[in-house]
Amino acid sequence: MQENPNGVEGRVCNSCKTYKTRDNFSKHKRCKSGLYGICYACNKIKTKAFYEKNKDRLLKKQKQKRNTDEYRKKANKRQSKYRKNNPTKMLWIWAKNKSLKKGIEFNLEEKDIIYTGICPILGIELEIGGEDLNNSPTLDRINPYKGYTKGNVLIISHLANRIKNQGTIDQIRKILEYMEKNEGSK
Repeated sequence: MQENPNGVEGRVCNSCKTYKTRDNFSKHKRCKSGLYGICYACNKIKTKAFYEKNKDRLLKKQKQKRNTDEYRKKANKRQSKYRKNNPTKMLWIWAKNKSLKKGIEFNLEEKDIIYTGICPILGIELEIGGEDLNNSPTLDRINPYKGYTKGNVLIISHLANRIKNQGTIDQIRKILEYMEKNEGSK
């Protein structure tokens, strides 16, 4: 480690030959100073130049790697694990993308979405990535004429959302009456 006249620790960059403070270098165990010999700025230039020179070869290698079944399986497993561990983030991203695509109002933050793991309508346990799509969590707009806005969203099951969205209140009442009337005929 060298000290400049101002008493600040750092070193001379091997590439640009200027003295820089230690926060301009990454750590390196094998170097005497404990810092990598090239500063961040020079390393960025060096890396970019290498990439531009070898771009075709690197892209071809990357494409070959991504086209293997092994890579796809690992990526799917990694993505599935991420979705299971971050349900509110995934629902937030989905709602934001849908809003942009369909021109629906959107002012949610991830913290506005509260995941309890239970469908508040049907009382069933929500399951992320399970085999039964009916138990999957979805983000429901309580008032469908408003967008994905604060206070207008709730996480419910996919089944409850389909029932709610595909019928009017009158139609749902008629189905309920029919089911109550025919309950005893089983």
